[in-house]
Amino acid sequence: MSRIILRCTDHRLGTILRRSLLTLAFLGLISTFAAAEGSLWLYPEGATSAGGHVVTEPSFTLDISNRGHGNGDNTAYGTTLIVSANDPTLMTGATLTMADGTVITIDPAAMEHGTPTLPCSGRDLPRHGIFPAYYTEVTIGDLAAGQVVPVEVEVDGASGLAVHFDATATGVKTRHDVTECTDLFTPFGHDVSQVFGEPGGDDCALEIEKTGDATAVDIDGTVTFAIDVTNTGSCTISTFVVADNIPTLLDENGDPVPAFSVASVDPAPASQSETAITWEGGPLDPGETATFTVVATFDQPLADGHTVRNQACVSATELRHAQCARAAVDVGDVLSGDGIGGPGFWCHSIRFALERPDKARISADDLQSWLDMIDDQSNVFSELKDVSTLDLAEPVLCRPNLQETAADKLERQLLALWLNLASERVGPDVALGELCAGSEALPADAYPTWTVADVIAGAEADLLADADASTLLFWKDVIDFVNNASAGPCTEVAPVRGQARHVSRARGRGHGH
Repeated sequence: MSRIILRCTDHRLGTILRRSLLTLAFLGLISTFAAAEGSLWLYPEGATSAGGHVVTEPSFTLDISNRGHGNGDNTAYGTTLIVSANDPTLMTGATLTMADGTVITIDPAAMEHGTPTLPCSGRDLPRHGIFPAYYTEVTIGDLAAGQVVPVEVEVDGASGLAVHFDATATGVKTRHDVTECTDLFTPFGHDVSQVFGEPGGDDCALEIEKTGDATAVDIDGTVTFAIDVTNTGSCTISTFVVADNIPTLLDENGDPVPAFSVASVDPAPASQSETAITWEGGPLDPGETATFTVVATFDQPLADGHTVRNQACVSATELRHAQCARAAVDVGDVLSGDGIGGPGFWCHSIRFALERPDKARISADDLQSWLDMIDDQSNVFSELKDVSTLDLAEPVLCRPNLQETAADKLERQLLALWLNLASERVGPDVALGELCAGSEALPADAYPTWTVADVIAGAEADLLADADASTLLFWKDVIDFVNNASAGPCTEVAPVRGQARHVSRARGRGHGH
């Protein structure tokens, strides 16, 4: 199992954590990631708390280290450093000096706008609230287990510039005598940002809405999506980019295919492919709204019976982070209303399936198939705790009085969340801020932009790293919030051409997350 660390050695924010790459290739989940055994680390030396790591100095050291462990090939192949910027015109110079003295100069004008892709699956790198952005890639090479590559970073820029560092690599995974490549990438919360003042300031803000004129369609039905970008601040947004990412499904060969076809787009985009549409706009004065529409035909048979969620994001030179909104459409015969379930829900589901199968809402076969998926995809529930059968999973979910340690408590909530994912009660790319809060509040230190995938990756990594109790209980509280919430986005009903309209909103200000 390969693990990579990126370490910023001159700043003490964030935490030193192990991240297991979350793998969510469940049948029917939209835009999932390929399975992986390793993870990428990026953290300041001596860090003791979770969260993204911010560097304000123009020069610092970035250590790239492969801390692979376990049996098999732990090499991180083709390690790549991704350098992105919110506004390259604010970057006056940037160099990376490698350990052998090689100096790489980054040309801001050559940065492309979009979202980097993962090397094995070709899917988008998790956006971390940064992407889409302007970025470039720098090849580091293969890293053997234990190898460390220091990189000296020096960036000059004007106030408002935010530079972000991620990394990707390809790992090797062998399971059941089958060897395959896996994606390794830096998880959210342990990447590094280098900032030069605040972009825009408190008076700069955008809101993005994505709406669909229907929330359910039959196969070959159409939905018109409207994307509204509104300047809700008091400063003029000089330029902005809207990226509408078309979700994908996995075909019988495991290759991604678009979940729907695009029939028309208005206005004409700056670029368009099968999986992404991009518009460029600006200036946008306070109070003004720019609208973009996409007519989608749901003609992909693989989408039948599933909820397709697709996301639009807007990035602007005056905002440090991209803002995103999502619309969901049920295709064909989709079971709805099940919501997200906590450990108690899954405890009773298993007990009914075992003891009263004739009354069980969920069959033992379905539950077992989901546990099989979890055993294959989760590092925690394949390495630390065996829940591969209903009899083994039942005490983890049903007996909280036996769960005395912080790890026990976290594993109980984590298993419930995995079951919610496997049963499609919540999607991996749903952000915490899009959930409708239930009886548990989101912890103050958790970012609403974190996705369910980010949360599971962080929790699994810290369990594998045997993190301290306060860190594990933090993740327990975050997952408890998710398991008690209602699957979002929260909806409003408004008349649109005689139909109900599904609305998802995201707001962003210039001064933070």
